[in-house]
Amino acid sequence: MAELYTATFIRSHDRDLKAERILRILRKYVDIEKCRTLDIGCGDGKISSIISKRSLDHTGIDRVDERKYKDFNFYKTSIKDFKPKEKFDVILMKSVIEHFDLKKAYPQIDKKVKQGGIIYISVAKYYSPFDLHYYLPFIYYLPGQRLKDLYVRVSGRGSQFDIRLWSLRELKRLFKGYEFHQEMYQAMRNKLNVLRFVPKPLLNFLCPSYVLILKKK
Repeated sequence: MAELYTATFIRSHDRDLKAERILRILRKYVDIEKCRTLDIGCGDGKISSIISKRSLDHTGIDRVDERKYKDFNFYKTSIKDFKPKEKFDVILMKSVIEHFDLKKAYPQIDKKVKQGGIIYISVAKYYSPFDLHYYLPFIYYLPGQRLKDLYVRVSGRGSQFDIRLWSLRELKRLFKGYEFHQEMYQAMRNKLNVLRFVPKPLLNFLCPSYVLILKKK
C-alpha cells in the first residue's frame, strides 16, 4: 500500500507533471488559451509560469514573494486586498484553502470569478488516512487539536498542526452558487491502470485529497 501511495501521490509533487495535470482537467471545462487565469497562493511560481504560457493572461498572487519563476504577472497581496480591473475565467486554489480563513475570503473570491467561470480547488480530505502536509498517517483521525499538535511535535515535524481541513459538504454549503465536479479519482485511474478495477467509492475514499472544479452558475 505504501508503494502504491508513493507512486500515485508523492510523484505528483513534480511541478511540471502537476501543471500538465491541472491543464488537462481545465481543458475539459474551458478553452484555456482564451482564459484570464488567477493563481491564489502561487508559491514558487513554477505552476503559474507554465500556465501563463498556455492561457490568454495569467496572474499570480501571494502574501509573500517566494517566486523562483517570475515570468508572469504577480502581486504581493492577499485575496482580500487584490483589486483586479477585470474578473477571471479561471481561479486556481491549489492546496491553499486549508491555510487561510476561507469563509471570510469567499466573498472576495466569488467577486473575481466571471459568470460561467470556474474555480479549481485541490485540498486534503479531513478523513483521509494519509496526510500530505506533515506525512503523518491517521493524524486526521485524532480527536481534538491538542492530540494533533502532540503528534506533530513528537514526530519532529513542527510545533503544531495548523491545517484547517474541509469536508465536501462544507465546501458545497459555502460555494452554493456553483456546480461541483470531482476529478481526483479519475486522475488516479489514469495514472495507474490497476486502479481501473477498484470500485469508485473505495478509490474515492483512498484518495488523500479532493480535486474539484466549481462552475459558477
